[in-house]
Amino acid sequence: MAYGEPKDVEGQCNARMSIADNYGDNHTTIVCQLPPGHEGLHCEKYNASSAGQVTITWERHDESYDIDALEKALEDSIHLECGWDAIEKDYDYVNKAGESIPPDSAESDGLSVIIWTYEGRKVAYSVLGKDAVWVGGDTLTKGAAFKRIIATLRGEHV
Repeated sequence: MAYGEPKDVEGQCNARMSIADNYGDNHTTIVCQLPPGHEGLHCEKYNASSAGQVTITWERHDESYDIDALEKALEDSIHLECGWDAIEKDYDYVNKAGESIPPDSAESDGLSVIIWTYEGRKVAYSVLGKDAVWVGGDTLTKGAAFKRIIATLRGEHV
């Protein structure tokens, strides 16, 4: 592997920009900043000291998992990261405040949720799409939902 300034390529502009190793792991992490479930290309924008405003776009990587698989991934994450024997799981319908309601209630928007409880702490979530998860009134990406659910069960403020 060659290090240092790359050689110019004939017939190309050859303008250069450096992207920082933002976690010190010898890689650059690019994260889409658009809302969960967006259409079209993924996008990250930032200001780079060497290049000014930078916009990076890339095609969506549409994995073949479905809602059931995403719910299983969330469940596996809770058990792997927490490992608590006393954790309980239930299915319910909730309103936007996270309160249990009958499925035929006037307040119901038909949102069926999974509710986890541990030592009196309760967190409810519902998978809305491939990478959109409703957690306690917020729509989050899968990764952010993992963090919120686990932090809530641990009693950490999010």
